[in-house]
Amino acid sequence: MKAMFAFISTNADHFVNYFLEKDEDIVEVEFKDAMSRFTNDAIASTAYGVQVDSLRDRDNTFYQMGRKGSNFTGIKTLFVILFYQFAPRLAAFLRIPLIDFKVQDFFTNLVGDSIEMRKTENLKRNDVIGILLDTQKGELKSEKDTEIEEAGFAAVEEHLKGKEIKRDLSLFDIAAQTFLFFIAGFEGVSNLLCYVSYELALHPDIQQRLIEEIDENCSDDKTASYTKIMNMTYLDMVISETLRKWPFALATDREITKKYVLKPELPGEEAVTLEPGSVLLIAIGAIQRDPKYFPDPEKFDPERFSPENRKNINPYAYIPFGIGPRNCIGSRFALMEVKALIFKILCHFEIVPTKKTQIPLIMNRKAFGFIPIDGFHLGLKKRNI
Repeated sequence: MKAMFAFISTNADHFVNYFLEKDEDIVEVEFKDAMSRFTNDAIASTAYGVQVDSLRDRDNTFYQMGRKGSNFTGIKTLFVILFYQFAPRLAAFLRIPLIDFKVQDFFTNLVGDSIEMRKTENLKRNDVIGILLDTQKGELKSEKDTEIEEAGFAAVEEHLKGKEIKRDLSLFDIAAQTFLFFIAGFEGVSNLLCYVSYELALHPDIQQRLIEEIDENCSDDKTASYTKIMNMTYLDMVISETLRKWPFALATDREITKKYVLKPELPGEEAVTLEPGSVLLIAIGAIQRDPKYFPDPEKFDPERFSPENRKNINPYAYIPFGIGPRNCIGSRFALMEVKALIFKILCHFEIVPTKKTQIPLIMNRKAFGFIPIDGFHLGLKKRNI
């Protein structure tokens, strides 16, 4: 993570400098577009070793292909996903693509070219492709507990933590894993950045407290080390609360491996038997907004995640990155990415509502997850510093 932080920090600088160049005191921004371009560039550098600047070069091929490959809205996409869910062998036999074949070819060729260049030039780079190549050689060992803890309260522990890993990976395997990393980071992280920004804009008192913490930790040139940013307590509280209210996924699923009986809790209820082989849907969004676990759940309150209050949180009621061996492998990277950019933005700007800001947000029923119909219209107000 520390090795990748330099790439993320550079992209955060590009993002902020683009808006600092604007003449307006308050720059009106559609945050979903802006954050998608940031996450695109961050993943291009950390996963593929490619440098792009999508805010300035708005039609670059990497961004266009990424947008096309990560668009999971619409009835057709829903049909394909359900087809793979209930008839995976038939869907594979019929070669029904979830991701457009042109997009698949583009990213596979990108990975192949990158691997060939590294071999030819004997180049080692601390990015996702580099990690997967280390896995091939048996040179990869996952990070220590301390690095997992410093990522933040919401981070999850990888199943293979502390183990040496060696696997035979084909070009297709590496391309698939790298693209999975792209998909998760492109949409998920950009949405999280939007919701953090939106909640800060609507809660100026919370934003001011966060700005004070950031000012205490940043140097004169508006930078801070990986360790300083990752150890900012209030920044982590704000992001943890955002993930509670606006998790990446509405639900996750698990296959039942052992017969289990759910006993009735309320009068009139009947016991429910879960049989092995059945699929259980865990409603993350509903659980994390249940007043039983989080009082006044619609209120945005980072104090829920203060050091003294964290111990009161049921660990099975707060699962924004999933839980168990099949949790999200990118939790620490996602948190690092979000913290780095929010830190950099608030060094220079306040995030404010504009006339176009939708309050409350109206969700797109055709989209997967919490996706508002009209995007995130907010303003970046230059700080008097």
